[in-house]
Order: sequence, then structure tokens, then C-alpha cells
Amino acid sequence: IPDFVGRYFPKRQQEGNNDFFYASMLLLLKPWRNASVDLKGTTETWENAYSTFMATTSQHNKDIVEGIQFFHSCQHAAKMALETEEQEIIAAAERAAQMEENMEE
Repeated sequence: IPDFVGRYFPKRQQEGNNDFFYASMLLLLKPWRNASVDLKGTTETWENAYSTFMATTSQHNKDIVEGIQFFHSCQHAAKMALETEEQEIIAAAERAAQMEENMEE
């Protein structure tokens, strides 16, 4: 049984190296007995092996990958919303402090 590093499954990056993502998804979804032989060919890239697998896999497996990506999208959106809310609270506090200073003058 594979032991994935980290708290969650990796997310697919918009840019950069996604080999960890591709390898993780293949480990999770593609049947294998020997990971070094069954997951990709010796001359094949992780991206190519993943693309080939996704082109022929079941809709269920595609839904799993989409669900993992959806989780990361939601996590990112929640983080951005929290940061925006914090910025709004700070701005409101600064406005209130400025108004208080103006009233004292």
C-alpha cells in the first residue's frame, strides 16, 4: 500500500513540474504489483503515463482526480476569502481609529 507524503494528496500545479502529482495519481488509481515497472515505461515520462492512463480509465477514476483537484480549489478559495476578510477587518479598524483621532482633535 503506498504511503503518500504529506497531509493531502498533491495538487496539480498550473505550471512547473507535476511529476509528483502524476506518480501519486497513478499509484492511487492504476493497478500495479511492481511500481517501477507497472506504472510507466522506462522511456516514458510521468506526464505521458498519466495522460495515457487518464485517456483510457473509467469515469469513476476521473471523478476521483477531479474531486482531489476540487478539494484543492476550495481550499485555495477559502484561504483567499479569509485573507480578504482579514484585510477588510484591519481596514475597518484603521478607519475607526482614524475617525476617533479626528474626533479628539
